[in-house]
Amino acid sequence: MSHTFKCLWRYLIVPPLIKHAKQLEQPNKEIDYNAAGYEFFHRLFAEFMGTLLLVVGHGSNRLEGKRGLIPEAAGAFSNGLVNVFLIYSLAGISGAHFNPVVTLAFTCRLVFPFLWVPFYFLAQFCGSLIAGLLLKGLFGDEYALLATNTIDPTNVTVLGGFGWEIFLTFCLLFVILQTATKAQLIGSEAALAVGAVIAFDCLVGGSTSTASMNPFRTLGPALINSSTDNNASLWIYIVGPLIGALIAVLVVSLLQGFTPKTKEELMGAHGEEHNKSNNQG
Repeated sequence: MSHTFKCLWRYLIVPPLIKHAKQLEQPNKEIDYNAAGYEFFHRLFAEFMGTLLLVVGHGSNRLEGKRGLIPEAAGAFSNGLVNVFLIYSLAGISGAHFNPVVTLAFTCRLVFPFLWVPFYFLAQFCGSLIAGLLLKGLFGDEYALLATNTIDPTNVTVLGGFGWEIFLTFCLLFVILQTATKAQLIGSEAALAVGAVIAFDCLVGGSTSTASMNPFRTLGPALINSSTDNNASLWIYIVGPLIGALIAVLVVSLLQGFTPKTKEELMGAHGEEHNKSNNQG
C-alpha cells in the first residue's frame, strides 16, 4: 500500500518538474525523487503559512477598522504591507500565491502545472480555516465575526458588491500577471507593486465589497465565525474573484500573448529558490 502511494505521489509531483525543466531548456536534468517530495512539501507548507498569515492580517485590519481603532486608510496600507512582507518571505519557495484565483490564473497562463492545483488549493484552504480559528482565539467570538467579509446593505447592494469584487480582483490579478511577465526587469520589486495595488483596492473597495479578492480569505473565517445569515452573500466572494481573475488572464494574454514568453514568468509562478537549484543541476 505504501509503495502504491509513493508511486502515485511521485507521479503527481515529478512530471511537472520534468516539463518545467524542459521549458527552462534543461531537458536532460536528473530528478531526485526524494528531494522532489520534500520540495513539494515545502511549497505546500509555504502556501499554508502564507494564507494563514494573510487572512489573519487582513481580518485583523478589518476587525480593528470596524471597531474604530484604526483609520480606514491605515487599514488599507497595512493590508498592502502584509502582502509585501509575505511575498518577500515566501515567494521563493512556492511562488506566493496564497489565493486560489492566483493559482488558477497562473495555470491558465500555462506557467503552473494543473496537477499541482488541488494541492495548492487544499493548503490555502486549510490555512484560511486555521486563520479563522486564530482570529476567534485572539479576539473572541463577538469581535472575530467583524473580521468576516460581508456586504453592508447601507453602502452597496449584493449585486453592486459582486461587481466590485470582479473589478478589484481584476486589478490585483492584472498587476500580478503583468509583473510576472516583467520579472527579469523588476525582480523583487514586484512585491511592492502587488502591495500597492492591494492598498489601492482596499481604499476604493473597503467600504463596498470589503475588497476580499480571495475566496479563501472570506471562506475560512466565514465558516468558523459566522452564522448562516451572515453567509447569505458569501457567493459573491467566490464567484466575483473567479470572474475577475479570468478577465485579467484574458487581458494580459492579449497584451503579452497566450503562451508565456519568458523563463522568469515560469519561475515566478513556481518559486525562484527551487528553480535556481534546478539551474545548478
